[in-house]
Amino acid sequence: MDLTRIKALIDVMAASPIAELELSEPGTRLRLVKGPDAPTAAGSPAPQESPSPAAPPEPVAPLEHIVTSPMPGTVYLSVSPGAPPFVTVGETVEAGRTLALVEAMKTLTPVTADRAGVVARVFVDNATSVQAGDPLFAFAA
Repeated sequence: MDLTRIKALIDVMAASPIAELELSEPGTRLRLVKGPDAPTAAGSPAPQESPSPAAPPEPVAPLEHIVTSPMPGTVYLSVSPGAPPFVTVGETVEAGRTLALVEAMKTLTPVTADRAGVVARVFVDNATSVQAGDPLFAFAA
């Protein structure tokens, strides 16, 4: 399991109500648990109170569905360099719509939406390497 995939899983957890995630693959076991903020270390200065009240954080919509890579390869988010991406964050897509292409051994395999939804997040950059099961897109609830 590579660092990119681990970071993507952490991002998914941070933006969702998931409190614990455990993933096992041959030779690898990963367990992520959301917890309270770490306490301030002894001897370090306490954070100073802000003189003005801070605005409440924007609510994060729970992520309902993650679309993953079907195979290892290179993911392409558009049909060709310079072309607009297949989908953008905030866009509503129908089931069956092409979201990306994964190239493996000179063969392009479409990654399609298996259900309708709103694209909430794109986890990968164009022309990056992915492994089977790596998160590519998240659909909002």
